[in-house]
Amino acid sequence: MKALALTAFLVSIPLFCPAGQSSPREQQPAQSADPGQKKAPQPPASGAPVSISPMIPVVGAPPAGDSPANADLAPGSPGAAAMAAGAAGAKPAIGAPVNTRTFIIGAEDVIAVSVFENTGFSVQPQAVRPDGKITMPLLGEIVAADKTPEELADEIKKILVDRYMKEPPHVQVIVVDVRSKNFYLLGEVNKPGKFPLVVPTTIMQALVNAGGFRDFANKKDIKIQRGNKIFKFNYVEASKGKHLEQNILLQPDDNIFVH
Repeated sequence: MKALALTAFLVSIPLFCPAGQSSPREQQPAQSADPGQKKAPQPPASGAPVSISPMIPVVGAPPAGDSPANADLAPGSPGAAAMAAGAAGAKPAIGAPVNTRTFIIGAEDVIAVSVFENTGFSVQPQAVRPDGKITMPLLGEIVAADKTPEELADEIKKILVDRYMKEPPHVQVIVVDVRSKNFYLLGEVNKPGKFPLVVPTTIMQALVNAGGFRDFANKKDIKIQRGNKIFKFNYVEASKGKHLEQNILLQPDDNIFVH
C-alpha cells in the first residue's frame, strides 16, 4: 500500500505545477551539439564591393558576396561611370540627350568627368565658367568650351598619362545639363520664354513646345531672327504640308516672333 501511495504522489506532481511553468523534465537544457562538428559558414551579404586582390582588403566594407556578374561594368561604359561615381561618394550623373561626338560644350553647361581607374581625378557635375574652363583635382584649370565631350575626354586622358599614369585611363565626359544653347519664343504664344536647344528642333516643334498660339496670333507671318537675318514661317501652310522648306532647324540664340 505504501508503494502504491508513493507512486500516485509522484505521478500527480506535474499536475500541480503553476501555470506558465514547465515541468522539471521540460526545464532540462537541450543536449549540446557535437563539439567536433564545425558550424557551416554563413554566406556574406550580396552587393558588397570586391577587392581587386586577395592581398588588398576592402577597408570599411563588409565581405563580398556572391552577387551576379554585371556585364555593363566595362571600363568607359555608363555602368562603370556610375560605379566610379558611387565609389567617390556621389550620385551618378545623368547625362543630357546630346551627341558626344558633335555637341560643342559652352559656358554655363553642366558637365561631369569620370576617370575609371582613379576616382580621385573625377569631377562631380559643375558648370563651365564664363571663361570656358573647369577645375579638376590635381590637374587645375582645363579649357572645356568649344570642344566636344569626346575631345575633352581625350585631352584629359593625355594630361593624366603625361603627369600621373603610365597607362591611358578610361575617361568619360558627361553633359549633365545644357545651358549654353537656347532659343527664345516671344509674342502671341501660350508659353513664351527661353527654351533649351538640346536636340535638333524645327520651328514647328518649337511652337509646339510653347503650348500653341493665343487667340489673336498671326499664324501666317511668323518671323525668326538669327543675327542680322530674318526668316519667315507660315504655320498655316506648313501644317497642311505645303512649303515645308520654311520649317528650318533652329540654331542657338534664334528669336521667334509671333505677332
